Amino acid sequence: MLTQDRLDTYVPIGNAAMDDRTFIEWDKDDVDALNMMKVDVLALGMLTWHRKSFDFIAKHKGARYELARFPRMRSRFTNMLCRGESLGVFQAKAARR
Repeated sequence: MLTQDRLDTYVPIGNAAMDDRTFIEWDKDDVDALNMMKVDVLALGMLTWHRKSFDFIAKHKGARYELARFPRMRSRFTNMLCRGESLGVFQAKAARR
């Protein structure tokens, strides 16, 4: 969330179970109803996992990969997502072929 002042002046901030993680106690729909800007950062953990995996491969196999250079998978499902037809979709995961 973006605020003019410190976030803790607007909402309680709690300590999460994981080290160095916090959470706010507002529901995302309430934040939306107040017309406050919210940013979903769930994907940051997965992006970190990709970077660490690529670093591991580079260290042990000598090959350097970048997420931006991976071949794009095209399927009826990904085409549906590209058209914005994702109502009811929580997470999308590429299946192995």
